[in-house]
Amino acid sequence: MVDKPVPKAFPEHSVRPAEHHPETKAGSVMSIASKNPIAVYQTTTVKQACAVMVDSGIRRVPVVDAGTKKLVGILSARDIVDFFGGGEKYRIVKNEFRGNLFAAVNLPVSKIMNEDVVSVRESETIGKAARIMLEKGVGGCPVVDSNGVVTAVVSERDFIKRLVHDGCGIKVGDIMSRDVITVTPETSLATAARIMISKGVRRLPVVEDGEVVGILRTSGILRFISASEFARFGTTDSDEILEREKVGDALRGYFVAVRPTDDIEEVMEIILARRLGGFAVEDGGKLVGIVTEHDIFRIMYSGEATF
Repeated sequence: MVDKPVPKAFPEHSVRPAEHHPETKAGSVMSIASKNPIAVYQTTTVKQACAVMVDSGIRRVPVVDAGTKKLVGILSARDIVDFFGGGEKYRIVKNEFRGNLFAAVNLPVSKIMNEDVVSVRESETIGKAARIMLEKGVGGCPVVDSNGVVTAVVSERDFIKRLVHDGCGIKVGDIMSRDVITVTPETSLATAARIMISKGVRRLPVVEDGEVVGILRTSGILRFISASEFARFGTTDSDEILEREKVGDALRGYFVAVRPTDDIEEVMEIILARRLGGFAVEDGGKLVGIVTEHDIFRIMYSGEATF
């Protein structure tokens, strides 16, 4: 069960989109990218990487060579959820560590990172960088110089910052996903992780007695790993730990619900103000969909909407 009530927040319709200088797909990607990015090394442990991602609020971190700082891989929250019970990478825990979760968290990230990295050059335009991300199906990527050194990272949220003034009259209901996969507070973390990996989702609305009581994010699983919360179970067995930890225990803070009739301008404001990337969509108290920053990024940069 959820330990304490998770307050539900709806955006006030009086909220007005922030006024920004008009931006288009032209201009260098460096004008919107985040400079001096956080990176980890190949020898960084999985647990250390989890802590970095949780503390900084990022879902992916470049892996660089310790000497040259050149890009050698990327580690995403998905990779870590996969490793800790969600998918094929869990075989490493079972085969190499005999299911010992305490030992597995000290594995170097080089063992689970993705070496086939999608990156963009500093010289790319905003539009070209967006197109690359859409074609490759990634929510963010490193920006590298001519020597392959990581100088910045760019994410869907960086693009949204330039679009918050221009929702083109699009409503949440126009772009939300209607086939929503849900879990309950009593669903095991192991089951939730498997669902996330098999269905390719980063968020699962948590429903109890027909009402949404929270959203489980990949960050919730990372927090569980980085804080070594599994030590309280008195066992090192990964299967037992992940089955005993429940989704309700991994929920943190509040969640935000929006309505199908809300403008995506309002949603973009909330994304930037509260650093949230996905929202339950409710109509008359009933869950009818989920909308994410990826949905907004896709509709605004894929040609399905005009500027």
